[in-house]
Amino acid sequence: AALFAIANAAPGPNVLIVTLIGWRVAGIPGALVTTAAMIGPTSIVTYAIFHVWNRMKNAPWRPAVQSGLSAVTVGLVAATAWILTLATG
Repeated sequence: AALFAIANAAPGPNVLIVTLIGWRVAGIPGALVTTAAMIGPTSIVTYAIFHVWNRMKNAPWRPAVQSGLSAVTVGLVAATAWILTLATG
């Protein structure tokens, strides 16, 4: 419970709790392995998508996809703000 409280009190993503659990179970090597296991797969996928996105920089559909993703991002941020506003009221 104390590790969970520390992870939530610290700024940043909740990946901190994974690192703290790994540290508690196996010390520094455990913290390194759990952190790598938590961020490794998403980092690899992000790198692969970025690589493909750069290779297709002259594709005619790229601006449309970028505009659409911008709109989706704004909508998700607005929806999060709305949910937080309702939760505080």
